[in-house]
Amino acid sequence: MATSRSFIVLVLLLGLATFSCKGDIGTPQGGDIEATLDSLELKLNWLDHRLGQERWAKAIGGRADSLEFFEALSRAATSDEFVFNTLRSGGGRLGDEADRRRFDLVYGDVLHAYVNNSRNLNGTFDSLDSFHRLGKYEFNGEMLQREYLDVLVARSGNRSDRELAFRALNSPGETVTGQVGRLFRLRNQTAKRFGYNNYFALTESARKVGSSDYLTLVSRVDSVSRPEYQRLLGDLRDSFREPAFEIWDWGYSAAETWRELDPYFPADSQIRFLKRSLGEMGFDLDNSPIFFLNVGDSTSPGRAETIVVSAPHDIRVVCNLTDGLRSMQNLLRATGAALHTAETSQEPNLLGRKLESAWSAGIGRFFEDLCLQPDWLRTYARVPENLTIRAVRAKRAHELLKQRLLLTYAMFEYEAYRNPNTNLNTLWWDLFETYAMLPINEDLQPWAVSESFVHSPLGYRDSLQAEVIAAQTLAYLKGQYGGVVGNPEVRSFLVHNYFRFGGRYPWQELVERGTGEPPSPAYLPGE
Repeated sequence: MATSRSFIVLVLLLGLATFSCKGDIGTPQGGDIEATLDSLELKLNWLDHRLGQERWAKAIGGRADSLEFFEALSRAATSDEFVFNTLRSGGGRLGDEADRRRFDLVYGDVLHAYVNNSRNLNGTFDSLDSFHRLGKYEFNGEMLQREYLDVLVARSGNRSDRELAFRALNSPGETVTGQVGRLFRLRNQTAKRFGYNNYFALTESARKVGSSDYLTLVSRVDSVSRPEYQRLLGDLRDSFREPAFEIWDWGYSAAETWRELDPYFPADSQIRFLKRSLGEMGFDLDNSPIFFLNVGDSTSPGRAETIVVSAPHDIRVVCNLTDGLRSMQNLLRATGAALHTAETSQEPNLLGRKLESAWSAGIGRFFEDLCLQPDWLRTYARVPENLTIRAVRAKRAHELLKQRLLLTYAMFEYEAYRNPNTNLNTLWWDLFETYAMLPINEDLQPWAVSESFVHSPLGYRDSLQAEVIAAQTLAYLKGQYGGVVGNPEVRSFLVHNYFRFGGRYPWQELVERGTGEPPSPAYLPGE
């Protein structure tokens, strides 16, 4: 009965907002932009609340009858034609600072949703969305989740298994590869109707970032990481016994280290590790609005998800804890997102809950790798000194490869929109050879299985920026306070300089305000 009443309320809200906003779609009336932002915020706030309830129901019961319904309503609200055309008229007409910031936060999402929901493109988008929602790949006659295959590639001591798992993950078939190429072309066609050369340029414009900034970021990260990456790659090749050192062999040198480290992170100790370590950093989780649920499903891979039911009063972290480091990292990342929401107090509501993707990912990265800080390993997991040293070294090698792959994907997205009629597979492997400096395998299509290209335009740029945010914040805290582990000043710094503002300010401004200097790749591994 409550669900029925909620549905009726939502329909009335949607109908009222639509009725009040009707007009000439091509030439929105002056002054409508503030009302449109208010209407969109009202709908999204309510829908986010309902989606949180449905995701919680699915997490604890395995199903949620109305989840797809509310997801569809959310997509419809974001891709609404009138909303898009009104916002496209420009946020420059907005006089209020909070309104301008609301506009900056939502317009990119509205643009992306509108393009993907357009008549000529929505079939391709929906098909690729279904492919990623399935998230399963054939391996040795079984359909396995990506998480299992990722672990095989990273941890298996059997080279044949590593290669087969990598190939399973990166052989999506002609249908998917064709659809991704079509997605690039169709998005470009839409962008040209709006007067832009390609969808990359349109998206950059919506996010107020020039392509030169994009290329500058790529160039700076490349120059920071290249020398150490080349040295590390040379050492790995020299110590490798097989004829060729391939991408699926990268984790081999550290696989034994990770296997030895995993037993120090038993599933039944991870919540205790979490509460004690974050408690000594100033976060009292037992007296916070964050509720933890471990579903304990031994048949599924480890995961952790933050579900915001009512910010900042009702935040839930649903996790499936499994033995090992990865599960601990997932738990820390999800808890970092929950803490950010719990510590934010902003009006309008949109500024309290809507964060730039680079910023939310950067905060997640900061928390995720706390458990690989040497002091954390020694203090909470009681890891021996020799293994701690090896784990820190393995982490650095992993981060270097991650940076090089992010560069590959970021430049692929840039070039694929500039010329979507080129051979995308050749483009990918040329860039892979340039940045990863590893052998080419042209029978595979890693680019075609990227969820980011479907759902998150410029997502790899955001991921690079997230690495910068996490690294610079950690370096500042170590330099200013002597470290992060066991230091209650950490909470004070994060809440005062980062969390309490929500999405009110651009992430670059928050980093500079907090650390005293503009965001810089200089703190990334490699320097």
